[in-house]
Amino acid sequence: MTTSTDIVAYKLMADVYKKVPAERLMENTALFLYEYVPQVEWCGIYSVEDDCFLVSSSYDTSSCFSEHENVKTFPVGRINNDSLSVCLYVRYSSTLSDQDEQKLRDLARALGRTCG
Repeated sequence: MTTSTDIVAYKLMADVYKKVPAERLMENTALFLYEYVPQVEWCGIYSVEDDCFLVSSSYDTSSCFSEHENVKTFPVGRINNDSLSVCLYVRYSSTLSDQDEQKLRDLARALGRTCG
């Protein structure tokens, strides 16, 4: 998964540096991770404050957590030091490598700086 994750992360980071509007950047993140990284089964960006997904790779968000153990959460932004406000959720079919997790963590931080 590392190569496909790298390619998607580089594309999205280029969008961050080009200052693509936040809404489009979040949409691209969910879409690109889902479409181009074979192990990603679902991806979404969730607002804790609004209690809803801002964007997701599919409209079916009902089973994204309950039936699946293979979900990783990457913090995107915070309201304050203690309260998480936005998260990138990635459901995957096989274990993520340490490199993949680091890329997704870096991507989430970049989204936070852009969208926050």
